[in-house]
Amino acid sequence: MPDSATSAQITDGWNSQLDQKTTGTLNNVIFSEVGIIDQDGAFDQPGDFYATNPLNNGMQPTWYTGVCQVVKQRQVAGIYFWDFNFDDNPAKGVSPGQSDLDFAGRPSSETAIRTCFATTLETN
Repeated sequence: MPDSATSAQITDGWNSQLDQKTTGTLNNVIFSEVGIIDQDGAFDQPGDFYATNPLNNGMQPTWYTGVCQVVKQRQVAGIYFWDFNFDDNPAKGVSPGQSDLDFAGRPSSETAIRTCFATTLETN
């Protein structure tokens, strides 16, 4: 998927992959370690956590928003966002040497996660 993908396209991509296994609600499923590196190229290779591409502060929030829509649409039992280092201080922004997987201190990523939990589940 290109870096310009929207959260709706991320949602469609996740649903397409899930539909290959099952359709409908997933109320007995928990998505764990739902994260993405906040760099160019992340949508094309979301599992490449060792990439050293330029920072792109739009990747994580778009990804988190798209996945959150899947959680709501499919009534997934839970979601764990990855990655958070408990030594981070989000109030101070991104720390030097902080992983590009970490969402702490990235306001757009934090807002996407907060918004996900602040809204109610859709019901069919």
